Amino acid sequence: MSGPAWVAHYLKQNMRRSKIVLVDAKPSFAKQALMMQAFETYYPGMIDVHLSNDIDNQRVVKVDRATRTVETAAGLKIKADVANIIAPQRAAAIAINSGCAEGDWCPVKPTSGTTKRRRSAWRPNPGRRSTYPSGKPVRPTGTTSLPGVDCRGR
Repeated sequence: MSGPAWVAHYLKQNMRRSKIVLVDAKPSFAKQALMMQAFETYYPGMIDVHLSNDIDNQRVVKVDRATRTVETAAGLKIKADVANIIAPQRAAAIAINSGCAEGDWCPVKPTSGTTKRRRSAWRPNPGRRSTYPSGKPVRPTGTTSLPGVDCRGR
């Protein structure tokens, strides 16, 4: 269950008149068709989604704490008791500059952790004991650079 669905489930059980308003500066989001279907099936009328398009830019440009209002570049003003503003996210500059990214993200193969864009680039999974593709264990160094990782495909 995604973040909005968890919140919607809680609100449906405990605060039935509540509403969730999602505002995104991008025109789509991951698993959008599935999420929209779930929103309509399980939480009809409870979740409003505002995505950017060619005419309306839904990027948040102003948050007024005094009036509890969030405003988008398109002029949409949303009054909220609780607002969770998440900054725009994208791949790090090193990944984009080295050619590992497609758009704002670095697509990876879930079975191996390697990038889909370059054969030799690899990202460790922080949720389990990780090893390099060679089988050598990863020893955390406290830095984001890993020895032997090359996103340039050399």
